[in-house]
Amino acid sequence: PSSIPAMDGRPLREEAVRLSSGASCRIARGSPEARVGVIALHPWSALGGSMHDPHVITVTRFFGHAGCATARVQFRTGFSCGGSPLEDVESAARALLEIPTIERILVVGYSYGSIVAMASVESLPEALGWASIAPPLDYAWALFLFNGRAMLDRTRTTLPKLLIHPTRDQFCSTSSFDAYVDTLPEPKLAVKIRDAIHFNVVNHIPDALLQWLQADFGVATVEAFARGQFRAFDSPSAALPSA
Repeated sequence: PSSIPAMDGRPLREEAVRLSSGASCRIARGSPEARVGVIALHPWSALGGSMHDPHVITVTRFFGHAGCATARVQFRTGFSCGGSPLEDVESAARALLEIPTIERILVVGYSYGSIVAMASVESLPEALGWASIAPPLDYAWALFLFNGRAMLDRTRTTLPKLLIHPTRDQFCSTSSFDAYVDTLPEPKLAVKIRDAIHFNVVNHIPDALLQWLQADFGVATVEAFARGQFRAFDSPSAALPSA
């Protein structure tokens, strides 16, 4: 077992797990009332990205300390057309769903991991939606070996979507970001971080996530989201049944 220290001193206990895909992962099982599992995905490993990236840690803390089960995935490779990381996400979802109380999955990614997160939901029946932090849209073609367009074609779900864009992102112009957002169906929330660069939006993540959960899931707190007390994606007025 390992732990992520929290800013308030409360550690988040995690287990090291080998997923069925072969990827390594750190899983926190959440509170006894947890109904939601959150998968957090890292930037491109070819440039040093890993599950220990501060953006990934921030997402894990945000949801984990509210009671969600969490999974930080270490992709098996940074050189792929997309199939390998998508398999890793599907394996992480299966691992979270083995926790008896977990019924739904949210996928959140930063940089390279953001595009994997967006593309993965199509093949996850239990998915609630995706959140994309600093998607490198202008370089998706290179990151996924000329398969970037096919990855982005998988992202147009009608589930809730959050996109966070630093306006000085070196890997995605604001015009590219706006054009992509326009192709997505509702519900969606696009948050622009003024004058921020690609590598440091970490301090803006908690506020953007909370704004999204309140707007698209109708919850007042992250703790209520963790317990499944939100509007279900298939019925605007429905919530998950109480445990």
